[in-house]
Amino acid sequence: WIRQQVQQIDPRLTVHDFCIIPGGRESGEKTSLVFDCVAPRDFPVEDADLRQSITRLVQQRYPRCQCQITIDRDYAALPHAEGEPGQ
Repeated sequence: WIRQQVQQIDPRLTVHDFCIIPGGRESGEKTSLVFDCVAPRDFPVEDADLRQSITRLVQQRYPRCQCQITIDRDYAALPHAEGEPGQ
């Protein structure tokens, strides 16, 4: 469900390393949803704004959850020319 919500923001966004940490019912602690979201390098939204948008979508459906999201920027490796370091 979260992957689908994230891709409604932009289909190039992906989610990985998803983990659920249950909160305590008696203590009122919220369940934590911890995951990474990969955005294209040229994605025009700031990381903090993207994190807030995703959190808002999750909390609309699951108000007893909190999100811990790491935004990763997707950087493609460029091929090295012959004779350059890394060859």
